[in-house]
Amino acid sequence: MAGWLRRNAWGLLLLVPAVGAVTVAPYLQTYDTFLKFQERQAVTPATGHWVDYHGSRMRLVELSEETTLPTFDDKTTAAPRNLRVVKAVLEFDGVPDDIGLGGCRLFVQSTAGERYGEKPVELTNVDTVSLPDGGCTPDDDPRPAPSGLPAPSPHPSGVRSTWRTECYFAMPLTAYPMGVRVVIATELPRYALLK
Repeated sequence: MAGWLRRNAWGLLLLVPAVGAVTVAPYLQTYDTFLKFQERQAVTPATGHWVDYHGSRMRLVELSEETTLPTFDDKTTAAPRNLRVVKAVLEFDGVPDDIGLGGCRLFVQSTAGERYGEKPVELTNVDTVSLPDGGCTPDDDPRPAPSGLPAPSPHPSGVRSTWRTECYFAMPLTAYPMGVRVVIATELPRYALLK
């Protein structure tokens, strides 16, 4: 046995770093991939409160706490009292067809850094509540004209335009809103933080 140890001593000493290299490299690659798909780099407003993100400009027009929610019959109903209901109005400037904002996800961010998604179940399950489509794209289904005919599309294809969207969020009463995150998967780790 002692002879075998003497003959293989160098091999045994090199075995430890070799095993370490084989196990650490995939771990580091997995960790790097994990970090790539995390929201880590906030793109914040420059001049005029506009954020340049994903080929368009966007800004937060209004961030308000709401006590009522819109209903199907264009009236309102009381918001749940055990939640803080937040309405955000966002404005976008770009070419709706070209910028690919259809896959965006919106979150309201609290002062503590927590985030809460758009159109939560706590609000959509309330009877008669009809929340706007929200998101980042213009409304493709405008309300019909008074004559009963469908209204023409307000955003012609390939033309730069400006549009607004309304989004509703729910947070615990202990959380306070400070801004809205716009997240697009192809832009990660960057995300737009509208304040």
